Amino acid sequence: MLNILVYMTYLYILLTIYIDNSTYYVYHIDMVKHMESGISGKGLGFHYLQQIKNLAVKFRIKGIVFTRSDGSIRVEAEGEEKNLMDFVNKLELESNSCDVENFYTKWSESKKDLESFHVVIN
Repeated sequence: MLNILVYMTYLYILLTIYIDNSTYYVYHIDMVKHMESGISGKGLGFHYLQQIKNLAVKFRIKGIVFTRSDGSIRVEAEGEEKNLMDFVNKLELESNSCDVENFYTKWSESKKDLESFHVVIN
């Protein structure tokens, strides 16, 4: 009887470890996404870059935002899929209230292990 109890405890521990590792794997493979967004228009200065960073921090997004040589803005970000979708929706909504002429978003699987969200000034 004691052998069966030890065996059952051992199986329970192995199953718990397997489930924890599987949950970690699924979370990092299926839930973390990458997005790239381009925004162009008039009057998109440093204040607009800072607004994007503030949104990213609010939605716990990691990434980078910077101004290209042509004056357009590029955002590369990663985060949990739901947070990232909320971030993009809010970003697009705020872009509609500014003088934005073009807005695009491309989605892909996670590419980098980003630590935080940064504004890069060229």
